[in-house]
Amino acid sequence: MGAYAVQVQATSAIGKASIEAGRAGATKLPEWNLLTEAITSMSADATQRIAQLPSSNVPTILLMIGILGVTNLVLTAAFQAARRGPNLLLIGIMAGITGLLMFLVVEASNPYNGGGAVNIPLLG
Repeated sequence: MGAYAVQVQATSAIGKASIEAGRAGATKLPEWNLLTEAITSMSADATQRIAQLPSSNVPTILLMIGILGVTNLVLTAAFQAARRGPNLLLIGIMAGITGLLMFLVVEASNPYNGGGAVNIPLLG
């Protein structure tokens, strides 16, 4: 069972228990407002934590980061003794790879925000 299903079940069970407690007269207690505020806050926090879970694409992105990093190192070793023209080409390629690596690291760190955001209708 996934994290979303567990969170929905837990929230539903807490909601039912709150309704039953209200029917039993717990709403008249001075602690009732504190309890309901805590339940609301707990549910919102759970939804936020679930929203931070990584997507299933993260292993692929991490593999791509590793491949691009090794490619960067290989290019550095291969063109160390190159003349000016090939060396400038190498610098351009390495700058592109480094930029792509930085983008992938940012996207892998939080796949629910940013340009490649994953939207989950359940969470709004």
